Amino acid sequence: MGNESEDTPNVVSSQVKTYDPEIYDNASAFFRNNDIVASDSSVKNVVQGHVTSCPDLNTNSKVVQDKVISLLKECIDCGVDGFRFDAAKHIETPDDGDYITESAGSYYKAKTGDNLYIYGEILNNCGSGRSYSSYTKYINVTDNKTGDSVLANVVKGKASNAASSSYKSGVAASDVVLWAESHDTYEGDSGAGGISNTSKVSDENITKAWAIIAARKDATSLYFARPGASLMGEAAGD
Repeated sequence: MGNESEDTPNVVSSQVKTYDPEIYDNASAFFRNNDIVASDSSVKNVVQGHVTSCPDLNTNSKVVQDKVISLLKECIDCGVDGFRFDAAKHIETPDDGDYITESAGSYYKAKTGDNLYIYGEILNNCGSGRSYSSYTKYINVTDNKTGDSVLANVVKGKASNAASSSYKSGVAASDVVLWAESHDTYEGDSGAGGISNTSKVSDENITKAWAIIAARKDATSLYFARPGASLMGEAAGD
């Protein structure tokens, strides 16, 4: 939905008009019009700032919430058993979190008898004045610093540090999603623990780190399938 230009972050892409004219024609009801760049410096900057060239969805608006819930229900009807909320720390809590995730969860429970699995991407921290507990009441969250630390210690050959059972986020294991590397650390430089980019780390060390992470009781672990020489979005060659 975002515009292509960082110079005009509050402009909604013209493509939106082709698939949802309601959003395009009523952009002011769906997006915040501000010049705040998302950062961890304050609550307002975290949840109301724009990320790169994306206009900020007003997720505490019932109009936006109803649209999101409608999409989640449509996906559940297609057989989806869980959701990942990208950049979850940029979504207000608890009002919209309670409304969106619990509505989808109740819908899934009534349809399947099981529990819907939802987790949100929160990189490094929640931002100034914020707490993981605002999210873990409703969804699981990523703890990238823990996985990054395990990988860094595997690479350094420090087994006892790699095997530490603590969590950098302070979140309970049952609420945590971990990884040894992700698409962001492989393609970019968002890794912590001293290794900002993981693409040069050997497959052997990645596998060792993931085995340690996956062995943790109650936590959920993700394994990133390396694309080899392929670019993101292309069929993997590895």
